[in-house]
Amino acid sequence: MRSDNQKLNQRLALSAYLRRKGSCGEGTEVQDVTIRGAQLLIIGGSFGLREFAQVRYDVQKVKRKIDPALEAQLNKNKNKVSVESEYEKLQQQNLDDWVNIRGPRPWEDSKSYQEQQRKSQNANSIINVKH
Repeated sequence: MRSDNQKLNQRLALSAYLRRKGSCGEGTEVQDVTIRGAQLLIIGGSFGLREFAQVRYDVQKVKRKIDPALEAQLNKNKNKVSVESEYEKLQQQNLDDWVNIRGPRPWEDSKSYQEQQRKSQNANSIINVKH
């Protein structure tokens, strides 16, 4: 394949050189036909590629189409979230009694750390109940 490309490049270079010099030797018609064939291949390939790409996108579009009744049900079941609704949720939460809980470090064993946290929380809740 590479040798074919090299031969084509050599022919194109030779043809361009002969055109600049103004002299045409034997076989220039063959070179011109080769050049025209290469140009036709490049331009034709461009149009062909465009058509294949268009077919690809058309097929994808057809696959994405769903039944209108099903689409209406999906849109009806969608919950619409707004800034106001999220703000109301935040207002309903009690943010004064939150507890900052530290998670385990990468070098700590998470199960043993969780057990320690539970024991300390239980101890704190017992102390709070007594007071």
